[in-house]
Amino acid sequence: MVCTIEEQLSAHNILPKDCKVLVAVSGGPDSMALLHFFLQLRDKQNLQIMAAHVHHGLRDKTADADEQFVKRWCELRDIPCFTTKINVRKAVKEKSGNVQEEARRLRYDYLRALMERHGIAFLATGHHADDQMETMLMKQAEGRAVLGELGMAFTRMFGSGRLIRPLLWVTKNEIITYCKKHSIEYRVDESNHSEKYTRNRFRQYVLPFLKKENPSVHLHFQEYMDWLSAEREYIINEAKSAIDQFIESRDDISVTIHISGFRSLPYPLQRRGIPLVLNYLYQHKVPELSVLHIDQLLTLIQQENPSFSIDWPGGVKVSRNYGLLTFSLGAGENKWVQPQNIHLPLSGQVSFHHFSFETEKYDRNKETADNKNTLVLKENEICLPLTIRTTEPGDRINPLGMRGRKKVSRLFIDSKIPREERGHWPVLTDANGKILWVPLLRKSSFHVPSPKTDDRLIIIRCKKNKISFK
Repeated sequence: MVCTIEEQLSAHNILPKDCKVLVAVSGGPDSMALLHFFLQLRDKQNLQIMAAHVHHGLRDKTADADEQFVKRWCELRDIPCFTTKINVRKAVKEKSGNVQEEARRLRYDYLRALMERHGIAFLATGHHADDQMETMLMKQAEGRAVLGELGMAFTRMFGSGRLIRPLLWVTKNEIITYCKKHSIEYRVDESNHSEKYTRNRFRQYVLPFLKKENPSVHLHFQEYMDWLSAEREYIINEAKSAIDQFIESRDDISVTIHISGFRSLPYPLQRRGIPLVLNYLYQHKVPELSVLHIDQLLTLIQQENPSFSIDWPGGVKVSRNYGLLTFSLGAGENKWVQPQNIHLPLSGQVSFHHFSFETEKYDRNKETADNKNTLVLKENEICLPLTIRTTEPGDRINPLGMRGRKKVSRLFIDSKIPREERGHWPVLTDANGKILWVPLLRKSSFHVPSPKTDDRLIIIRCKKNKISFK
């Protein structure tokens, strides 16, 4: 077992030396064997070994004994030991989660805080090869392996350092043998035998069959995990680069992409791209989607329907408006935070939602390109100051080159602007409230297409910002 652990630490370029290592210790055989392993490395590698034990408050009597056992074992070997008690039942009630998920979340929150508080470089956990097989099989059975990680990584960034799983290539039987060989006492969690937990059912019924068929089956699972993880990382990086080209806009609560560009991507990148978008919306835990959610959306965007709206888990709303697909937080809501109406300076730059405005006085040495991004005004024909605001009911503009006025709402429809974008699209007005410009869509009759050199002009340029995912 020791040789296997050292080989894997070396293969991943992780052989801790001259640093602090925190070992998560439940008191069971896995974590006790791991703590003992690092204890043997303490002097050789000049390590500061620390232990952390979490009381989950689920088995008060036996859990109390587990905590005292770990503290006593560490005290006898001069190992600093941190302990805490968490209220898993309360968390389950508040978050409507399940016991194991909330226990894991609270446990890792505590361990992360310890690492940051004490400047610890590595957190070592006792997950082993049997745990890896159970995790991979459970995810396959539940349909979660396609979208998320297939299993557990040997190492990953965590808190202020790295999380490592040195026992991931070691079986449970090898751990028990190691404990017997070194006379390592350990505790047994009776809940590990309860069939009400899915993991325990896989442990008791599925793994014995697989091990009987092939005693080295755990090695094949781990190799499969390593291969697929590398390939998955490559595809995700490709998807990031590809989707970035088709982003229309992004803010804290929504991401909008161009459907035509998205549909042009190879199908594997489309499938990986959808969870990627959600990763940008959720800073922490992304709601778990099934393959059915992804397939449903990909089917819908291949159709020619101009619009649709679907609600997903975690308050995600996916909607199509013409050629744009928007992912937003808060199903059934679009909570755009409207800025105050702002005055447009006659020289300088300002931002308004996803739009940037730049204004300057006329310089006869500069060309004033007559395009949708530029508005040219005669200073003596307008009433200052100029104001940028969002649209209001009944807004109308006198379009350049047309008689009469046109409703701004109709302009949005004709230009196929998605409904959720119309409420924060800017309009430019003068001091009398006359609409001079609906940027990028229509200029008013105040625009000067061919200015003369002696005109006193105000040149306003506008662009809609493209926000990168990179």
